[in-house]
Amino acid sequence: MTPHPVLPSARLPNVRHLETFYHVVSHRGICRAAGKPPHRIQQPAISEQIQALEQDIGHKLFDRQPFRLTQEGRQLYAIVARFFEELQAALPGLRGGLQTCVRIGADDLLIRHYLPEIVRPMAEAEGLRFTFQSASAMEMIEWLQAGKIDLVIAPTAGRVPPGLASVAIVERPLVLIVAKSSEIDSADQFWANGRVAPPLVCPGPQDGVSQVFRRGLKRGGLHWPVQIEAPSVASVAAFVAGGTSVGVSLDLACLLDRPDVRALPLRGFDPVSVCGVWRRPDTSRLKPLIRRIRHAARTW
Repeated sequence: MTPHPVLPSARLPNVRHLETFYHVVSHRGICRAAGKPPHRIQQPAISEQIQALEQDIGHKLFDRQPFRLTQEGRQLYAIVARFFEELQAALPGLRGGLQTCVRIGADDLLIRHYLPEIVRPMAEAEGLRFTFQSASAMEMIEWLQAGKIDLVIAPTAGRVPPGLASVAIVERPLVLIVAKSSEIDSADQFWANGRVAPPLVCPGPQDGVSQVFRRGLKRGGLHWPVQIEAPSVASVAAFVAGGTSVGVSLDLACLLDRPDVRALPLRGFDPVSVCGVWRRPDTSRLKPLIRRIRHAARTW
């Protein structure tokens, strides 16, 4: 019998380098990926690992400035993204039945006023367990990418990173909130002379509401500095009530149901989308919950 020849095995790239490449593409660049979870690896180490990976592959994987994947980079990312995303989706089951827990990151407003009546029936009828955390939309997206939560529900102002999926749950117009006693009866009065004077109350710059509002001001050639940065859109009205400040908020009844404030419509500004965002492999697992949230949002 003639023995089969022994073929040299191709050396596979270092798995840590592949994970770093996936991390960089998810954040659209080395600088943006530096220090971010889950590994919080710093820029020099990232650059060193990417260079080693490119040497192993034999091709440049992406342009640095501006960030853009090469053809080989796109091919490799399709492979590693599928692996890491499927692994993240499978880990709860591998770790012993935690697949019944749905970890939700949501805007504080939604946790207070809307989500309890949606998840309570699912918890009681289907035995699901829910946990909730709240932060800026950008920070919650990072938690999602790191596998720390399963679903983000928050106002967003742009595209989600690669490897994530999103769906619009509800769109609401922006409004300005003034004290009930204010003599202002139209938002246009604030910039009739080309300048804005009253103190502005607004959520932080990473909040989707703030980003959409800033975009509208820029289109109109206006500058309105924030004097009070509210922790969330849910707390804006509390800073406005009884004073001369003006707040940026959403046209939602739960935010405006106070006797000491009034809402002024903002014409010419884009509406804000409250979106659900998740990792692509989790679509089938989260689909019933997302469907219920979208259905309930019709009454918001």
